[in-house]
Amino acid sequence: MAVRTLASLNAGRSPRTVLSRILSPKAVMQIRARFTEVAEQMVDRCVEKGSICGIHDLAQIYPLKVFPDAAGSPASKAFSEMSLRISFS
Repeated sequence: MAVRTLASLNAGRSPRTVLSRILSPKAVMQIRARFTEVAEQMVDRCVEKGSICGIHDLAQIYPLKVFPDAAGSPASKAFSEMSLRISFS
């Protein structure tokens, strides 16, 4: 069985077409809870750490954690694990 990737599922489609489907209001409402959960976990870790850098601790890491999942990328778990190592190591 062939592995289905985001690239293969969207071959021939413009990035705008792909993103408009992923980030449509209906789709965002479905993934909102996960986005919120991840954000809260990240902030909780910063609170435990006792400091926060908005860029390093949140802005650089958050998109790598939530968007691959939202896009259905098989690499989302690897991105998530990598971002945790970068952020909190």
